[in-house]
Amino acid sequence: LVTSGAGGSVGVVGTGWVGIFNGSTEAYLQGDTVANAESLIVNADHNSRFAIAAGGVTIGGEALAATFAVASDSNTTKAHIDDSAVNATGAINVEAKNTSQINNWGVSGALGGADGVAGNAVVSLVNNTSQAYVTGSHLGTAGSKAASVTVKATDIVTVDNKAGSLGVGISGYGVGAGASVIEVGDTT
Repeated sequence: LVTSGAGGSVGVVGTGWVGIFNGSTEAYLQGDTVANAESLIVNADHNSRFAIAAGGVTIGGEALAATFAVASDSNTTKAHIDDSAVNATGAINVEAKNTSQINNWGVSGALGGADGVAGNAVVSLVNNTSQAYVTGSHLGTAGSKAASVTVKATDIVTVDNKAGSLGVGISGYGVGAGASVIEVGDTT
């Protein structure tokens, strides 16, 4: 949470907040032999949660308030079995799950005896990669097959952007402008 306020014959306030998360989560079995197992789970699970809030209020003969809030989430989550032999009689599960939850809010207000101008922008950017795979591996044998094999990648994105502005001019102009931008470019 970031807030600011100002007042005077000319009141000007600016507030900004930027949150960036870059991460990598990986679970794997590589170049190994697993003999006589009941089951095998290779699971990579990543969870990002953002709560960003920015606000600014000003009062003056002339008043100007500007606010921005930016959230950027860019993660890679992988679960895989490579060049391995797995002899399991039960289930073999290879699962990658990435979850992004962003709550991003921005407000601004300006009250001017003459003019009041307020504006804000709230931007949320999500660019995640979730992968689950099996390459160059033997799962079970001809005499002992696995009961089941699950290879699954999941990506869940929840974004709540809220932007609001109020500009009031007692004897002149009152202008309020808000913008909310959400961009999701995930790969699963």
